Parts: sequence; C-alpha cells; structure tokens
Amino acid sequence: MRSLPVEIDKKIGELAIETMDLEGGRVTDPLVVGAVEEMVNRLRPHACGEGFDFQVCVIDAPVLNAFALPGGPIVVYTELIEKATEAEQVAGVVGHEMAHVTLRHGLQRISGSIGVLAALELIMGDATGLMAIGKELLQAGAITSYSREQESQADMEGLRMLHAARIDATALARFFDFLQREQGELPGAVT
Repeated sequence: MRSLPVEIDKKIGELAIETMDLEGGRVTDPLVVGAVEEMVNRLRPHACGEGFDFQVCVIDAPVLNAFALPGGPIVVYTELIEKATEAEQVAGVVGHEMAHVTLRHGLQRISGSIGVLAALELIMGDATGLMAIGKELLQAGAITSYSREQESQADMEGLRMLHAARIDATALARFFDFLQREQGELPGAVT
C-alpha cells in the first residue's frame, strides 16, 4: 500500500466525508475548532509520511468518538471534547487518529474490502466504481474499523508524535483510564 500515491487516500477521504452521516451538525465556533486545529498543527511536523492534508471537523453530537479518514480528514465529536479533563487528552486521541492516516490504515481496510482493483481505478482517475459502493462501505465501517494490530500501531505512532511535539503522552492513558472507569469499557473507535 505504501507504494500507491497518497492521492488515492485523499480521494477516498474526500468521498467519505461528503457521503457519511456524521450524526450531527458541524461546529463552527472558532474557539472549539481552532483548539483542535492547533493540536493537529503541533503534531503535523512529527507525522510520518508526506502529502497528507489533515482537516479538522468537529461535530456536535453525543458521541464519545473521534476518527480519521484516509488522506487526512479528522472528525472529533463534542462529547469526546467535553469528557476530556485536559487538552492533552484530546491531543492524544487526535495523534492516534493522525497515525491511522499516516500509516494508511484506511486504505488498507478499503482495499481489503473492495480489492486493489478499485485502488487502481482511483489511480487512473476513475472513481465511479468506488462511488457506487462507497456509501455502503462507509456505513459498514470498512474505512474506520481497524484491526487490533492497526490500533496498536496507531497507539505507538501517536505516542511517538506526542512525545516529539512535547505533549504529555501520559494524558492519553489517563483519559482511557477515566473512560474505562466511567463506562466499564473503552469506546471502540478511540482505542
């Protein structure tokens, strides 16, 4: 997957963000969106890989979640922001999600779901096949549902980025501890 151009990830991410039901409205408050964008900007220089276009989308919904799409769109729900007691906790989740992007886990998931042929069609500029099945893939979580191995890789890469950006990486562990105590288990998308 690493030999395929990043443009494929971007096309998939653009299609996904346009067609997904994000379960709420976009937050436009510059303080909220700006705070998450600042986290991304602090982590960006430490992200592996080049050509990714990290874009923040904060959604006002009672969803304890955050996820990233191929190419760089990052969705953070207001409930996750509200549950965090430190900005570094949100930054830890954002770093983890950025790592999924740079490690190209979304592209791996989608190619596993629809095959490399669809990726090659995207290289040739023909996204019609992907667009025809894109909504079903997104609803099934094919792009944002990762294996345990991919989650572990994103954890390690996210922690590396946090450390390099001089952001307290232990805050993410404190956040997960808090969530586990409060909910009994961690929400799947932020682990």
